[in-house]
Amino acid sequence: MTPEQQRLAIANVCKVKALYSYALPARTLHCDVPDYLSDLNAMHEAEKMLTSERDCERYRENLNIILRGRAGDPFKGISGYLFHATALQRAEAFLKTLNLWTGK
Repeated sequence: MTPEQQRLAIANVCKVKALYSYALPARTLHCDVPDYLSDLNAMHEAEKMLTSERDCERYRENLNIILRGRAGDPFKGISGYLFHATALQRAEAFLKTLNLWTGK
């Protein structure tokens, strides 16, 4: 998924209205959509959308899988260190939890 697709998918779950600018050469996402991919506060708000116990467990599992793949991480694979996840990693896990992730 492109960064814009990720941001829009999370914004849709969070009921955030996406606005576009159609300035040439291409349409771009308006800044009113939070930058979920780099802002931990924005991802914290998105995580609040995971209300079922099942979704929370799947989110934790997805985040753990993503963290295990991080090269050179001294905490790699240790679920107790999930709080070290970046906003980008949380966004990917969030989208995978809700079956919204497309691509790799």
